[in-house]
Amino acid sequence: MNAKIDAGRRAAALTLLLAVSCAGGDPPAPDSGEDLGQGTTSGAARAVLLNEEGRDALGLVLEDVAVRATGPRLEFPGAVEPTFDALQVAAAPMEGRVEVVALPLSSVEPGALLFRVDAPSWRSMQSELAAVEAELEGHAAWLDQVEGLERAHRRHEAALSALETRWTDRLAQLQAIRDAGGGQAAALVSAQASLLDARARLAEAQEVGARLAVDRAERLARRATAEARQRSLLARAATVTGVPVEELATAAEGEERTWRSIERIEVRARRAGLVVALEITDGAWADAGDVVARIRRPGAVHVRAAVFQADLDGLEDGASVLVRRGPEDAGVEGILRRGVTANARDRSAQVLVAFAGEGAPAWARPGTSVLVTVPAKGTSPARVAVPTSALRRLGADRVVWAENPAKPVELLAVTVEVVEEGSEWSFVEGPLEPGNRVVSRGAGRLGLAARGAGQVGGHFHADGTFHAEDH
Repeated sequence: MNAKIDAGRRAAALTLLLAVSCAGGDPPAPDSGEDLGQGTTSGAARAVLLNEEGRDALGLVLEDVAVRATGPRLEFPGAVEPTFDALQVAAAPMEGRVEVVALPLSSVEPGALLFRVDAPSWRSMQSELAAVEAELEGHAAWLDQVEGLERAHRRHEAALSALETRWTDRLAQLQAIRDAGGGQAAALVSAQASLLDARARLAEAQEVGARLAVDRAERLARRATAEARQRSLLARAATVTGVPVEELATAAEGEERTWRSIERIEVRARRAGLVVALEITDGAWADAGDVVARIRRPGAVHVRAAVFQADLDGLEDGASVLVRRGPEDAGVEGILRRGVTANARDRSAQVLVAFAGEGAPAWARPGTSVLVTVPAKGTSPARVAVPTSALRRLGADRVVWAENPAKPVELLAVTVEVVEEGSEWSFVEGPLEPGNRVVSRGAGRLGLAARGAGQVGGHFHADGTFHAEDH
């Protein structure tokens, strides 16, 4: 029902516009009460009042008047392709059974879960980590216990050393008495025996202390080896799980360490993107390194093109270019970069174009063929340009239909002088200024509909009004 009403309105607008163009004067009000389209003739200027529905009925398309360089321009074909960092490959870090979580063509954010791997090798690694942790705990317990033994040994050794010192002093006293003529032979022999016993016991204690020192050094070396093995295992675990080492080794109060709680390895997206392919189905077995998912950033594209080597001197790095899908496309801005490769067989050279501004447009997908237009060096100053399809011939004059800036519903036929006419854009002189909108498609139908009015001429003022010129 709505389609029929819209078609009826378009037909009414077109019939009304044609009737006004042929008869002149003011049209009668439409039965619906809506101003679908009006035409007026005022002096030497032709003007048509046409709202959106009337423009749609005639199939009108309006484009902005542009300022473009008038010198020679280079144009060459190219193709859109992904940038070097556009593709992210997610592979199985260990062999095991895959549980796919992400869906094909689904958008993922950084850190989003892609798939899980039930890997027997991971459980073996957990077993190694548990064994190393138990070994380290044993070393720590032995070192704690040996500290008490070492303290007792040091006290024992100190006591034996003091006993040796006393017997040494006692023996010296007895020898001094004997030398003075006193009889102390039995006491002297007993003191010598006691001193030798004290020295023997002190030597035994020192030997025990040396063994304790060796045992401690061996334990410390074994603990250092175990700690190095633990760091290596944690680093490997961090690589396959994607969890930082510090997080793997920590544990909340009353809970076990993180590496113990991981049952299956989870692989997550590093960057945002679109899942473009799943290489392994859910439940299949994957070997370590097998690609499971491919993720691509949709906007991470650039254009690769080839130019003749003779045209390289006319190109500059950083030059602004237009990337278009075809001759009729207005194009988007890009930044040119000369490549580093060339082909001697076809005498071509490679260039790259990065999309400027807000990035690549939605249509720029890998494999899309494009045209790259770049102004060459030494171009003349820019001029006002209109789409060539907007130019119409009226007798000896060339005219374009332009939207009145002060009254957008009004379309004015404006006489222009064509300086240079191209296949897509033409440089003109006249009252048009950048920012004015002209009818680029449907101008012929609009001129036919408005036939019967007088000769066209006029110019725009700075305030946006149009002034008709007398002939």
